[in-house]
Amino acid sequence: MPDPTAQAHSTRAAAAGTAHVYDFLYHDAQRVASFLAQFDESGRGHRTQAEHEAATTTTEAKQAKVGGSLNIPVIATIEGGGETATSEAVAETLSQTYDPLWANALAFFRDLEARALLHDDVSRAAIGQFVSCTGPLTVVSTEHVQHAYQNKEQMEKQVGQIHPVTGEVKTKEAIDFDVYMFGAIRPQIQAYVYTAHGQVFSNLKPGGLITAPSHLTMNYGVTIEGTWTLIGIKDADPEGDLASVQQRLTALAQQHRESPFLLEAIQLLSRFRLMLGRPLTCYGVTPLALFRRIGR
Repeated sequence: MPDPTAQAHSTRAAAAGTAHVYDFLYHDAQRVASFLAQFDESGRGHRTQAEHEAATTTTEAKQAKVGGSLNIPVIATIEGGGETATSEAVAETLSQTYDPLWANALAFFRDLEARALLHDDVSRAAIGQFVSCTGPLTVVSTEHVQHAYQNKEQMEKQVGQIHPVTGEVKTKEAIDFDVYMFGAIRPQIQAYVYTAHGQVFSNLKPGGLITAPSHLTMNYGVTIEGTWTLIGIKDADPEGDLASVQQRLTALAQQHRESPFLLEAIQLLSRFRLMLGRPLTCYGVTPLALFRRIGR
């Protein structure tokens, strides 16, 4: 049988040569697997389970004294006195099953680099290209803010104030509508990475987070210490100021002027995107993995 202690020492010795390990905060396993399936030249798709089998053979030698004449058909015919040796072999198989989830993530990173598909400057990457964004990290759940906006009595105290995003004067009717809509929109988990090339915004799926967002908030606040790397797909460039956005919305409304539903949707969804979604000054990235490197 393999010696577990010896195996553990061997594993630690191999790990000693590793310069760093990855501390994952987020991993979209389904999307990563979809890309790995396309990289697999065998056409079999990506691994969901890996098995390893190791066979060991133990041989035991036996000796026996013989005298006279003895006929042993399997081994030999022995004349006279002397000794003969036989052996028995026992084979044992050790089967181990591995979860390739994190191995898939690392293989994905290597594939992107090997194919020169990964860009480290989000400002130069085109929409739809893979990007690597590195810098300080902020993670925010909008749930608490949305609950605060649903406090109608507190919100109505802001009547007459200037809205910080739209620049409009807040009316009671507008505030009542905001209270309703903030209760209807599902809370978002947002990540901001501050790179040397600009600020990056991503929406994180709850199922991809390794740690619950409430734990992050209670432990760190909004800023998580360390240098983080976001691997994803660039999906938006910064949009400038509010005036330029209003011009585009006006042009879009003109294009759909024959559809009352679309006109209403453009106005409402644009308003709430400005309040809860990607800031106008941020690049947008669809996140695939978010991690930091832990070295010696």
